[in-house]
Amino acid sequence: MSYLRPTLYAPQSVTYRGMWRSRPRHPKVGNNLASVRSFARCKRDEHMIALRLPTMSFGAVSAIVASIGLIIGFGAAGISKSTIIAGLLIVGLADNLTDSLSIHIYQESEKLEEHAAFKATLSNFATRLLISISFVILMLAFSSTIAVFASLTWGIALLTGLTWLVATSRGANVITEIIKHLAVGAVVIAVSRAIGILISMMPTAPV
Repeated sequence: MSYLRPTLYAPQSVTYRGMWRSRPRHPKVGNNLASVRSFARCKRDEHMIALRLPTMSFGAVSAIVASIGLIIGFGAAGISKSTIIAGLLIVGLADNLTDSLSIHIYQESEKLEEHAAFKATLSNFATRLLISISFVILMLAFSSTIAVFASLTWGIALLTGLTWLVATSRGANVITEIIKHLAVGAVVIAVSRAIGILISMMPTAPV
């Protein structure tokens, strides 16, 4: 008869002669746990990037297109520079707040985590505000005619860079996406200019 009793294995322990001893974790188990943690961290980072890019791109595109349309349209209508700057600030603050609130409510309706929804909303607001301020700086730095062309060039550069970033993340054809988005921007510019010209042709009512 064997003197030793059969050992009973538990997940992290072993019973031997009535004594409870910890069994050392196998090195492969530790490596596997580290791999799992690393994988979870990478997936969380990818989720935050995937969440940040749509909200930032939405805010950026909205600010770029709205600012260019406003500057071109008001410029064609012969509106003063101070009025154009006031319009840019209204778009960058008041309209920005309404868009950010809309995004926040939409994300809450999708049952997104509250903290993640708040960060996405803040990211959208900050992106739109910074881009709108960049157009205000251009209007302040140059004369009216030069400021219009400088703003147009700056807006096209921003839209092209943003399109390249989004197309690369999607694995889409960058050139095709840039052409499509610039075509839409050209339509916005043409419509804004046409409206501005029509407004300038309207008779001025006496004050």
